[in-house]
Amino acid sequence: MDLFAEWESHSSDRLPKERLDAAYRGVRRTIDRPRRRRRALLYACGAFAAVCCLIVAPLISISIYKGVSEDGRKDNLCEVATHYGETRTLALPDGTSVTLNAGSVLIYPETFDKDMRNVYLTGEAKFDVVHDAQRPFTVNTIDFAIKVHGTVFNINSYPDRHSSSATLCSGSISAELNESGKIVGMVPDQRLTYNRDKGTYELTGVNSREYTAWEAGDVCFNSESIHNIVSVIERRFGVNVYITSGKYDEACITAKFLHGETLDEVMSAVCRLVPGMKYKIENTNVYIK
Repeated sequence: MDLFAEWESHSSDRLPKERLDAAYRGVRRTIDRPRRRRRALLYACGAFAAVCCLIVAPLISISIYKGVSEDGRKDNLCEVATHYGETRTLALPDGTSVTLNAGSVLIYPETFDKDMRNVYLTGEAKFDVVHDAQRPFTVNTIDFAIKVHGTVFNINSYPDRHSSSATLCSGSISAELNESGKIVGMVPDQRLTYNRDKGTYELTGVNSREYTAWEAGDVCFNSESIHNIVSVIERRFGVNVYITSGKYDEACITAKFLHGETLDEVMSAVCRLVPGMKYKIENTNVYIK
């Protein structure tokens, strides 16, 4: 298959050619060196996720390249991407259920290896993994790899954030940090947060339902910065949000929206929580001042 032609058919009419070429080269280099695994592939996935988010492309689900399995077989690697304002649930070859949040990319093989199940994620997804004691299931991200045999958990690892996190809903998982190789075990209602800038992690007790509320279309903020909140709002509603003042950089907000609130209702509530903040919505643009 002509990979670049396939890539161009989805993106060339929406992206400047130099940006399209750069994103393509990032993935192509990784594909050509399939044994240089986790971090290289995921930075390429992160670049592709950024492309998908920038162009707000239609939802696509296609096989994008050939990979090499552990036993030497050549298998199709499938890619599923969601654009802003959209989520999607899919079943993997082993029956594992994955729900992708907006602006996310998942790469997985058409057929899992006989002794392992590896997938690659950039963005956010909830996994309900089918138990298989003989084949561990591993979700690889830019910052860590989550290894399980069968359980339910959520991962948030967007390339434009300063941190990645994993939240365990049931069962047990272990997270291997890519930089240090440290392995961190987790039990239900624990959240692992990895600070990408500092190379540090924190393990805290949480209500896991709050961190999977997005699956039902709800929005929860737990002491989040205004910039993180803006990113969530952009992905949730498929809009562009512009902050025209730096005076809110230190603002942290805790709020829950559990009743299908509109963009206008969410923005109105956020502005009530931050003294002096005002907003204006024009088409698909939101301006905060």
